[in-house]
Amino acid sequence: MYKEIPVNGQHEVIGMSGDIALYRGKPTVHTHMVVGNPDRTTLGGHVLAAHVSPTLEVTVSEDPVTMRKRADPATDLTLIDPTAN
Repeated sequence: MYKEIPVNGQHEVIGMSGDIALYRGKPTVHTHMVVGNPDRTTLGGHVLAAHVSPTLEVTVSEDPVTMRKRADPATDLTLIDPTAN
């Protein structure tokens, strides 16, 4: 599991990237984000939940090949499976 690090208050989203892949037949989102604090420092990590106000611009690109993930018991992570069809 990822460590929860709450980020409270208004912040500017500086960067966000990730993927949407099929895991056990359902779409799952994996996203990373970097936000700027009012004191000009930054925080970054996995997005577990977010509330946006007033707006957030997001661009999503579709890949011609569906990305799939699988559970990896050795690492206890959900990893991209390049062999899945």
